Amino acid sequence: MNQTQLLRELAAHLAAGGLEQVVVSPGARNAPVLMALAAQPGVELFSVLDERGAGFFALGLARASAKPVGLLCTSGSAGAHYLPALIEASSSALPLIVLTADRPPELRGSGAWQTIEQRGLFGGQCRLSEELVMPRRGLPSAYPGQLAARLLDAALCAPAGPVHLNLPCEEPLLPEAAVPSLSRACAPRRNALRPARRLEEWQLDQLAARLHGQAKGVVVAGGFASPRPAFARLAEALAGRLGWPLLAEAGSGLRAGPQAACLHYDALLRDGVFASEHPRLALRFGQTPSSKPLLHWLAGCPASLCVDPQGLLHCPDLQCEQLVVSEPEPLIESLLERLPRPPQARPWLERWQRAEAHAVETLATFGRDRLWEGEVARSLLESLPAGSGLHVANSMPIRDLNGFAGRVAQTVTIFTQRGVNGIDGTVSSAVGESLHQGGPFALLCGDLAFLHDAAGLLIARQTRARLSIVVLNNGGGGIFGFLPMAEHSLFERHFLTPQQVDLGALCAAYGVAWTRVESIDGLRAHLSGSLNERRLEVIEVPIDRAANLALHRQAWEAVQQSLQPVLTGAAP
Repeated sequence: MNQTQLLRELAAHLAAGGLEQVVVSPGARNAPVLMALAAQPGVELFSVLDERGAGFFALGLARASAKPVGLLCTSGSAGAHYLPALIEASSSALPLIVLTADRPPELRGSGAWQTIEQRGLFGGQCRLSEELVMPRRGLPSAYPGQLAARLLDAALCAPAGPVHLNLPCEEPLLPEAAVPSLSRACAPRRNALRPARRLEEWQLDQLAARLHGQAKGVVVAGGFASPRPAFARLAEALAGRLGWPLLAEAGSGLRAGPQAACLHYDALLRDGVFASEHPRLALRFGQTPSSKPLLHWLAGCPASLCVDPQGLLHCPDLQCEQLVVSEPEPLIESLLERLPRPPQARPWLERWQRAEAHAVETLATFGRDRLWEGEVARSLLESLPAGSGLHVANSMPIRDLNGFAGRVAQTVTIFTQRGVNGIDGTVSSAVGESLHQGGPFALLCGDLAFLHDAAGLLIARQTRARLSIVVLNNGGGGIFGFLPMAEHSLFERHFLTPQQVDLGALCAAYGVAWTRVESIDGLRAHLSGSLNERRLEVIEVPIDRAANLALHRQAWEAVQQSLQPVLTGAAP
């Protein structure tokens, strides 16, 4: 078995096991691997120059498709640029298969060009790290299939995540002329049985009894690493059966769904009196919420039951009584079969429902004629056509969408990158998601997140992506103005990190359309055309930091004032 045949068989087994897309960064040493993958009819290749952007582009593809996506680079420092994306993939349980080409082992430590120690390059971020055995006489013919099976199992079995295969490639780097065709089907030989992720009957009985025994609880729906279309309906049914309020993040799928979910908990829980009444039990789905008031409030809850299909814990207050490793949907269906109807009188739930109604009424008209971040998030969500996708960046955009945007009637898929909550790779991830989504797509991000990944515009052009990128330009890290360091003497230089980049000139350099809107009405009008025509476009929205901060505080104060009938027990 020569190098070409070995790589061709490995690629065929990976493709048969579900690898459909691979993001490739150019190089010479990875040429044999690239050609082996290109020979597979079911594998789509994307070429992305920058490995860091390539990593997040692949992450977006994996997040939107919930399928394994490959990454391939040349030897040397190239693979090191994948690390930020792999950290996010590990924290979000997204399957990436990283293939790093390498020089032959005998060249390590010799000073050879583009030669470093690549084994274990990504530390503890990968579920599995292997090195391809060099072709030799007597290498078992089953080896490529067994290796592919180990990689796929480690990437897909809970907890899913990235895997790394280092591939030393010898010259000649072009395929040998004679490559025998594969003589057998290339279905990977699995080394692990996939767990059903369904609890035993007695476990479900105990869990249902634990939930039913607590009248004062809360269901928290955080965002998910990949969309779960059926979750919203089931989560609403479960909360209704328990008689508990349902607090839903945008990435949970509940923004465009049931009317029972409470969306304005961030503003409600800023009221000290309202927040002083804590639940006795929290049932938590999805990733850690973005709202600090909600996290502080949950920290006062004596116990939480956390559900995650990958067995990852998203409970920073450390109040998790039990981690339930299960897919949410079948678990909820089983619980609904066991839970009786709630009593007619549900004062705890009714208190939350009244508070949410007051918040909805107050925020429905607040600041609608002003150009501030809360209104931009709300207007963008309302402008999305049916079947759209929206990626909401971390820092303030996700908080503004959660805090101030309402519901939408049509189906909209909201993507978030909440594994480690950073701004890394925002544009590139959104490009990957938009390609899989297929319909109108928008990205809402701040200026620093946009600048940090401006090279993602190049990926968007190369892949012919169509998305509207709304950039909230407040001249730096506006979120820090909400935090205690805003009063420190080092704030302006080291926390705000002010920038004065000409975004129009930057977009022109990448060949991407750009426009700047100066009013909220102008933004709404422009979004309608951009989204319906599905243009690749950057829409810059200038934000006055001081006015924006003041409007946030005024909105929160208005909601708190509206709560007085709830807090005093007055009739609705």
